[in-house]
Amino acid sequence: MIPLAKATNLWLVAAGLYLLVPILWDLAARWSGRWTGRPAAWLGALARPPVGECLRVSGRLLHSVAVPYAMLLAGIADARSLGVAGFPRWPELPLGTVVGLGGVLLVMWSWGRVAAVSDRRGPRRRPLLEQWETLRLPHGWVHLLFDVLCLQGSWAFVRGAAVRLVGLYAGVWLGLGATALAWMLRPGRAAALADPEARAPALLSASLAVVTGLAFLQAENLWLCLAVHALGLLAASRAAAAAYGEVG
Repeated sequence: MIPLAKATNLWLVAAGLYLLVPILWDLAARWSGRWTGRPAAWLGALARPPVGECLRVSGRLLHSVAVPYAMLLAGIADARSLGVAGFPRWPELPLGTVVGLGGVLLVMWSWGRVAAVSDRRGPRRRPLLEQWETLRLPHGWVHLLFDVLCLQGSWAFVRGAAVRLVGLYAGVWLGLGATALAWMLRPGRAAALADPEARAPALLSASLAVVTGLAFLQAENLWLCLAVHALGLLAASRAAAAAYGEVG
């Protein structure tokens, strides 16, 4: 057995710091926007594509995937709580799959209704249309998988720490609540919710977090959560586009 495998306090501290990093990063980004002179020129050069995009993708992968994996290798996190220990068969996996697919259908129907109501109010309000247009690009599925992988990796790491602390059922919702609170504390996130088009992706992610949380309760399997999340994102975006008449 790995010596640190039962070090619950270490995982909790790591999860707390993990949630704090994006908040501090956003604060630092706002502060750096006030720079002038040569530092501002250097920062502008780094922010321009393709360098800026490469740095953004690399940083997100490092935070969302590499850090949880490193914690797993170090024995601070454990595979069972992360949802990567084995592949459950009966009845956990079928039950989790049914719950996940039921949630996907509900998300698809609800976002289709939201899109239809928004379209009747005016063509300038079209939530999730941007996501659908991205998915229709030649490599749009890469964007989908990347976003799903990063979100699920982050949620799994925080959720796993909470599960280790208070058990499976309470831990799933405690981890989800802590992640939502940390997201709201990031500069500008709460204010962005006033914009319908900016609010829609955040609410869709929140609804998929709940759906995949329910699926995890049944199967304790991260791979199932990844599949359900990807399917739910695709289904909700397609339902919204269909309501706008963008799907032929």
